[in-house]
Amino acid sequence: MGNGQYTCERLNQTFSSFKWRFVLQVNITDFTGEQWISCFNEAAELLVGQAAQKLGELKESNEAAFDQAFADANFAMYNLKLRAKVDTYNDEQRVKCTCLSVCRLNFREESKKLIDEIRQLQQL
Repeated sequence: MGNGQYTCERLNQTFSSFKWRFVLQVNITDFTGEQWISCFNEAAELLVGQAAQKLGELKESNEAAFDQAFADANFAMYNLKLRAKVDTYNDEQRVKCTCLSVCRLNFREESKKLIDEIRQLQQL
């Protein structure tokens, strides 16, 4: 507002402080191609590896450390659970993807899972 107060339009109330939250647009890729997805606070914190509040404070105090936090998240491997939904905007249909959950890829566990699935297929 300019006077050090923050307004919540939904609640129509004014507050002296606020809580940082993420809304990230992320480009993910795998062997099939790439996709832009939306990540909201909980999923975004897992991707970046830091809390939104901490990064918000870094943005105001140490821009280089803020940038480094995002650079460190690049090219990491994750298992993502996404929701895809077709939206129409200006008579054009688009697929809108939202990240529902994130977990770091554990190569050992993934390998075991894939080996088990191969063994099950061999028994058919």
